[in-house]
Amino acid sequence: MSNPIENPGDPEILKSSPHLDDRLNEAIKESEIAGGLDLESLPTGKRVEVWIENGERFVVEKREDGYYLSGHEEFCPKPTRVVWIGSVWGSSTSIKNNFIGRGMNLQFRLPWQENKPVEGDPDLVAQPHIQTPPIEDIRELTAEDDEAILKEYEREAAEGVEEIRREKSDD
Repeated sequence: MSNPIENPGDPEILKSSPHLDDRLNEAIKESEIAGGLDLESLPTGKRVEVWIENGERFVVEKREDGYYLSGHEEFCPKPTRVVWIGSVWGSSTSIKNNFIGRGMNLQFRLPWQENKPVEGDPDLVAQPHIQTPPIEDIRELTAEDDEAILKEYEREAAEGVEEIRREKSDD
């Protein structure tokens, strides 16, 4: 299989849009040069590791029923199906759906995050989401990586069980 994570190449072919802010045009050009992953091109069952500039690591997996995200201890410690996933340029509201781009911010929405009406305008609805700092790198996971991750999860689970036992014995 060819690697779906790529750098598109020649920045000279990138054209600015007269309809977008100059900063957004520049951010789009930079993300095209840095490359990324169109999740729709990822084969079902494949997983990629996404490293964030702050050191966090997420795993994105494509399954028959959608995309699953894991790696965040609060929001998705175990694989959790996301309602949508994509990348944005900083505080921009222009999301590139089903795309993970280097230098962009990963943005996703989990099933329990409900739409909320915008105060003062009943026709507008806010869609809550989670946004990370910029993406540093993306790489496809191999079978060996999966085995190492599974061992890490097992070790963490064993440590958690041991901690619970200690807490119970202290009571």
